[in-house]
This record gives sequence, structure tokens and C-alpha cells, in this order.
Amino acid sequence: FPSHDKGMDSSGLEEAMRIGSNNDDYGPGDLSKYGMGMKTASMSQAMKLTVFSKMTSSYRTSFSWDLHHVNKHDKWEIFKLTANEISESLNKLNKIISKSSWAITNKDSWTLVLWEDLDKLQKSYNSYNSNVTATRFIERTTDDLEIYLRLVFNRFISGENNVKKTNIYLNEVKLNSLDPFCRTEKHTKELPLSDKNGNYIISDDYPPITIKRYV
Repeated sequence: FPSHDKGMDSSGLEEAMRIGSNNDDYGPGDLSKYGMGMKTASMSQAMKLTVFSKMTSSYRTSFSWDLHHVNKHDKWEIFKLTANEISESLNKLNKIISKSSWAITNKDSWTLVLWEDLDKLQKSYNSYNSNVTATRFIERTTDDLEIYLRLVFNRFISGENNVKKTNIYLNEVKLNSLDPFCRTEKHTKELPLSDKNGNYIISDDYPPITIKRYV
């Protein structure tokens, strides 16, 4: 999962790879608060998670979680890759990922998330008796993933509600947002709410959450 972003230095990436966060400074535009999302999502799908990153005017850095190591030694230990290990890993990736994805690593700043040993997906794939049915399983899974990404990250893809617009690609195809409320459909109507019911105040420090309903 390559990303053209501002990247992280070694200390920043190590903190980002920590399971759980001590950071209470959470702003309106932040994507993460508890420091759990990327790690738990990745570990639910893959046995090994490695993140590579680079900030402008900084060296490449990388840290890795390996659940095989955790299971074998009963220790949650994070590994920092050496400069040689980073080069070896990225050289291997260069041979298997697309040119456009690899081009991200030529930027001044970037982040790349690598999943290895997708055991659950592999187990499902291996359960099919023929290559044809196994391939169809992968195709169905990819289609489901596309719909999920378009729907769940709808407002980030469209840049709605003042969030930073994010481009998401799946197999080199740029995804369009999928509006769960079908607001562009001809017969979709918004049902007005009173100010009391349509504005939910969490804190005086933040603007109220606006609630809308459609039918």
C-alpha cells in the first residue's frame, strides 16, 4: 500500500507502529486517536506487517511486526530494519509491484505498508479444488473490497465536509466514492431535522456534528 505523504522519521514511525497511543492531542482532521487502527486491521489479515517511510531530507526507515515471532516466543517485540534490510526488501518489492506504485519511492517523502503471509486469505484460496474456482474467489474478494473501500471511505475520496481529499487505488484503478445515501439519485429526498435533532454537540471546543436524513 504505497502512499505519497509527508512520511515519518525513525522516531515518528516507531511511535506510529506502537500498539496504543499516549498522544492526547487529537485534532478535527486527524484519522487516528487511539493508535490501534492500522496495526489491528493489518494483523487481522496478515501475519507480518512492515512499514517503510521517508521524510524529506531524511533517511528511509522501517519497522516490522511479526506474529509468527509473537506466537513462538510469547513476546510482542517490534523489529527495526537496518539500512541493508530496507534496501533488500524494497528491491524485492520493485520486482513484484507496479511501476506506478514503485514510483512513489522516488518521491522526497512517502510511506509504504507491506502485508506478508495473508494466512486467512490463503487458507480460503487453498480450499478450492481447481484453479478456476480459486481465481473466481479472488475476483469476488476484490470486487467486495472495492465496494467496501468506496463506501466506507466515501467522504475521504470525495473530500466532503472539509476533510483532506484522498486518492485510493485498487489494482491501479482509481476508486470513485460510493454515496451510501444515494444523494445524486433522482428520487432521493432530504428530510429536514430541527436544530435540536440535527446538531449534536460533543464539546464546546468543536463545531457540532450535523445530522441529515434521506429517503
